[in-house]
Amino acid sequence: MYKNDLITAINLMSNKWVKQSNILDRKTSFIYDIEDFKSFNRVSNLLLSKSEDVDYALHRWVNLQISNYCEALFCKYRSN
Repeated sequence: MYKNDLITAINLMSNKWVKQSNILDRKTSFIYDIEDFKSFNRVSNLLLSKSEDVDYALHRWVNLQISNYCEALFCKYRSN
């Protein structure tokens, strides 16, 4: 994860939140295979036609990246 990618993504996110749904989770499951924002942007534009779905995916991707970063920090300090 790159800090600049997260900053870019966060600046593009809307402040609207959509209630979690299994349908949207399935449509946006590609986020687990994407590590950088450039790839996220390319794949989401290919797979998602509605801007609301792209925004949902963006929120999920940012949350995942932050979660992965925090987990890595915990693991780093736990092993010391």
